[in-house]
Amino acid sequence: MRRALCLITAFLSLSAYSVEGVMSCTIKKQTVHDFNNGKVSEFSGYKDSMKVGDVYKLRHSLDDNKLNIVMDDGSLVSPTVYYYVNLDNSKIDGMYGYVNIQPNDLMAGHKGSFDKDSFSLSVGTNWIHNFKRYHKDDWMGVSTYQIVRKDSINKHTIFWNCKHATDSKFDEIYNRLNSLK
Repeated sequence: MRRALCLITAFLSLSAYSVEGVMSCTIKKQTVHDFNNGKVSEFSGYKDSMKVGDVYKLRHSLDDNKLNIVMDDGSLVSPTVYYYVNLDNSKIDGMYGYVNIQPNDLMAGHKGSFDKDSFSLSVGTNWIHNFKRYHKDDWMGVSTYQIVRKDSINKHTIFWNCKHATDSKFDEIYNRLNSLK
């Protein structure tokens, strides 16, 4: 009996899969457009908010079948990017060389597309994030946020330059996702 328990424990530990990486992302440029009463105004950001030169950490991990991508400034109060999906409860397919993920749990509007050198995330109905590898493990990205307010429409665009703070794990995560489609 004890031997059987040891074998089961060993098998379960071998079947677990966990990988994590961290990128340091710097805001290179941002713009805010406010469309109010038929007129467009442009600003370099929101008052008392993120600004050019600020650095955020982009953490990406796959723990068993739970994919997390979170970007924050260390306070974790209000992440800039937050994408979570349980792959066991998601539709995963491949189209045009991408691994496409549509969560089936009440995460309305959450979608992800991944290929070897890029990923795109739609988070809810307002945030869209696109990241592209441009040199080895250096990445660039654009995040856009749109919201319709009572009297106006706002669009916030952020341009990121990201470098790995740890050994890159993105290829491992992509290969794991690609094996699931």
